[in-house]
Amino acid sequence: MPKSRPTRPRRNPSTLADLRLRAYREIPAGYDHDPYLAAAVLAGLLANTWFGLWWADPVIALGIAALAVHEGREAWEGEEDDDD
Repeated sequence: MPKSRPTRPRRNPSTLADLRLRAYREIPAGYDHDPYLAAAVLAGLLANTWFGLWWADPVIALGIAALAVHEGREAWEGEEDDDD
């Protein structure tokens, strides 16, 4: 008796687009750190590449980690203020 191969579920493009749209709509309104994080990572990489500042990328990574800890503490405590 031949072994049956597991089949992959078919991907429906309209379903994937609908899931992406729903995920985009469910992003919290106050979540506005993404552009700053992306700019910080890019700045660290460019400083390392262009100027040879090998320490810039790890320093920026530590700053991002500190921001993540701060945001995590706020979320854990249930604070609603985004003014910090």
